[in-house]
Amino acid sequence: MSENIFTIVKRKNKKGWNIFGGHIDTTLQVRIYGQLGYLLDSQPTKITLSAAIGGYDSDDDERTMCDIDMAANTTATNYEQVLLVAESEIHVSGFAAILGPGTRIDARNRVNNSGWKFTDASGTKYKWTIDKCAKLWKLHDGSGNAVAAFNEGLFDTQGLGHLSMPASTDQEMMHVILITWGLVARGAMNNVVNMLMDQGMV
Repeated sequence: MSENIFTIVKRKNKKGWNIFGGHIDTTLQVRIYGQLGYLLDSQPTKITLSAAIGGYDSDDDERTMCDIDMAANTTATNYEQVLLVAESEIHVSGFAAILGPGTRIDARNRVNNSGWKFTDASGTKYKWTIDKCAKLWKLHDGSGNAVAAFNEGLFDTQGLGHLSMPASTDQEMMHVILITWGLVARGAMNNVVNMLMDQGMV
């Protein structure tokens, strides 16, 4: 089965992720060859998915990840077009309303921050599961079929991982997968910070 693969890179400011088309192995290769496709901006009560428009020239090997971050941090400029926003109340972090043109999806965090679940407009249920041992996150539909998978790989050490989904995935669903991935990733980052705080390392 053919797949769409995205390389996801943490921003240095830890406030989001940059999403590149294709499977790229290292951050150096991202700088040289990466085609920036989407931006995920993370805030305490909001995650925004935007399409990148002319924000990164892969032929310019002098461009740094800092430059990419600068492009990613702009708002409503020629660099990006907002596609979806996941909003939550500051005191109800386990719930998010995903909003966009013609889109309203309610997502909820599962028990013990083990992933998010949501129901699409057609009534199909989905849930993210996290296998910490295999460093693999999967999105399953209500029948148990895996519709997307994220391999953490170097995510902890280099801030780089890979998200795959069937090539037949339509654009609307692709966008929902990307923004709900952001919800899962933000929760995972918060878990790491809390663990470090418990250990007195933060």
